[in-house]
Amino acid sequence: MEFPLTGLYRVKQERSTTQSLELNLKDLKNQVKADVKSAYTQLAYALQSGNLAGERVQLFEDLREAAQARADMGESSEIDAMQADLQLQEARNNQETIFKEIMNARYDLFQTIGLDPEQQTYDIGFTDTLSYMIVNINQDLVMEKLQGHPKLQQLEREIDASIYGKKLAKSTYLPDLNLSYYRQDFGNNYDFYGFEVGVSIPLWFAARQSPKVQQANAIQNATEWKYEDQLLLIKKQAEQTWHSYESARNNIERFRENIQRNSLELVQMTQKGYSMGELDLLTLLEAQRTYLRTQQTYYQTLRDYYLSVIELERYLQTDIIFN
Repeated sequence: MEFPLTGLYRVKQERSTTQSLELNLKDLKNQVKADVKSAYTQLAYALQSGNLAGERVQLFEDLREAAQARADMGESSEIDAMQADLQLQEARNNQETIFKEIMNARYDLFQTIGLDPEQQTYDIGFTDTLSYMIVNINQDLVMEKLQGHPKLQQLEREIDASIYGKKLAKSTYLPDLNLSYYRQDFGNNYDFYGFEVGVSIPLWFAARQSPKVQQANAIQNATEWKYEDQLLLIKKQAEQTWHSYESARNNIERFRENIQRNSLELVQMTQKGYSMGELDLLTLLEAQRTYLRTQQTYYQTLRDYYLSVIELERYLQTDIIFN
């Protein structure tokens, strides 16, 4: 039998290792949840881009009709009508590209959630839109919650296991106990019972036990440094994610306050001016491109905003969106 302390340290080491694996499983579950939410956000962004691509086609269809009408009345040359038609064809090509991106985003989501291929049908609908939802996340709260991150807690349990591993290695200096119980035959059959109690002392501990202690000590030091490295990495990632969230939120607010309204008014005014012959085709095209570009940038920023919030959920250990 091992010395009692040896068995105790082995049990505690295994218990800490088990807790470390359970925390690793928890972190993996959180990662899977974040991956599913991120894939869903990418799909919502692709669907919104599809709507914008349809709006772009409609704008250039109206432009082609206006340009052709002016050309028929002799108010402009056929070049304007040809250029408007080229812009329309380009918009339709862009719509086809966006449709392909929507299909790719759908299958990425299906793969992330593990949906069976037989269930991946085209009649699956997604009613959510990439609309803005105000989420206030305090930076100090994010940093306070870092110590509760499953990855760091997992490494803490690994440190505990390495400490018990070191104690276990040192316990090999202690003697082992031997106990025997048997029947004896002194000529009268096996009518007698005997037992022996012995102590096994490691005489060559310096040559055999010392390397085990040094190895256990090295494992403990490596695990502690791994914890410090992971703490710094998670802290850096949390701060970068929060600043990305704050930047995206500020950009969205500015867009909603004036950029969206101004760009739409610009398109409407230039459309009216072109129809009345007060503006040329290039001015109208630039106004429409500005409107479409700002809309696309807004949806990209909105996508990045939600992706940042999803990442911050892992540090806060709570669900905020897409519950």
